Amino acid sequence: MVKHEYTNVFIAFLDILGFKNMVGDGANKGEDELTCEEIYNIYSLHLKKPLDNIYYSSPKIMLRMEDVHMTVMSDSICFYIDSSIENAFVRLVATCAVFQAELLRLNNPVLLRGGISHGGLFTNHKSILYGPGLVKAVVLESQYAKYPRIIIDKATCELGMKNTTEEIQNHLYTLIFIDHIDNESYHVINCMTSFWGIDTDNIHYCRLLSFINKKLDSLSNDTNKEARSLKTKYSYLKCQLNEYYLAD
Repeated sequence: MVKHEYTNVFIAFLDILGFKNMVGDGANKGEDELTCEEIYNIYSLHLKKPLDNIYYSSPKIMLRMEDVHMTVMSDSICFYIDSSIENAFVRLVATCAVFQAELLRLNNPVLLRGGISHGGLFTNHKSILYGPGLVKAVVLESQYAKYPRIIIDKATCELGMKNTTEEIQNHLYTLIFIDHIDNESYHVINCMTSFWGIDTDNIHYCRLLSFINKKLDSLSNDTNKEARSLKTKYSYLKCQLNEYYLAD
């Protein structure tokens, strides 16, 4: 009998916000709907993206990204990598940053919320994925992330820094910031680093800002619980966007 064992991994559990409104039948596509082909292209972005779009400081550090695996489960995506691999943590963080930035660059931007943790995982790299590492990442996303952001628990961040070589650590600092909100502090992936790096003429900034403002305007007169939740999410993203782009 084959013995199945856990592998310690860094793992990201990401949830696509508003996914049910994006899934159309492919025949009569609405403004906010995505066809199956478009959904597949979104999911496969991280496999196509060249790494030199991740870092924008000099010197550029090239890392092998094929060790980062992906599993898709309806509106959820898991990226994970064996934590015994050198610079595994920064590879996962960079993958998430680029993936999140690419979703925000779409004509109808897509928001993500997620959690990154560390722990045991069993997987066949196809349809089976379970273990305490995944559970911790799911709890981070569902109970603590709250806003369209990808948070990392403190213990994972500390372990990740130890996994990162000295020459890479300065680049890692550009991809993570500490978010102080709701009397809590979390390490958060700074996807704006990747978003800005491929938007030097501010076209995507203007488009995303316009998208957010339209959403906020459409929700301005709604007072139900769902509308309040959506306004909070879009307001958070607008604050992060302007804070990065309008910084001196």
